[in-house]
Amino acid sequence: MVIKQLKFKDLDGLLEWHDNQVFDIHLQTFKCLKNEWDKNQKTSDIDIFKIDFEDDEEYDNIILTLYSKEWNKALELGLEYFIEQEEYEICSQIKNLLTKIKK
Repeated sequence: MVIKQLKFKDLDGLLEWHDNQVFDIHLQTFKCLKNEWDKNQKTSDIDIFKIDFEDDEEYDNIILTLYSKEWNKALELGLEYFIEQEEYEICSQIKNLLTKIKK
């Protein structure tokens, strides 16, 4: 799966996007992890988002990476979020992935 690229004017733009796109963040994280697991049958460090800023020289380019030891926690947080959103099909997929990882 290709890393999702995001472009913002500045850090405030990223923070605003984050507050409004929680669903997309959890979904992208799940998709990246599932794809990696399906390909390699193991956890590994994986880049989720690449962030570019147009007008903020302090933050040039940022890559958000999820480390292999963080997979369970990220999936559990996503599962909690999707339960609250009543997205049960996604919840089922996350539970299946968690089961496979914990074997």
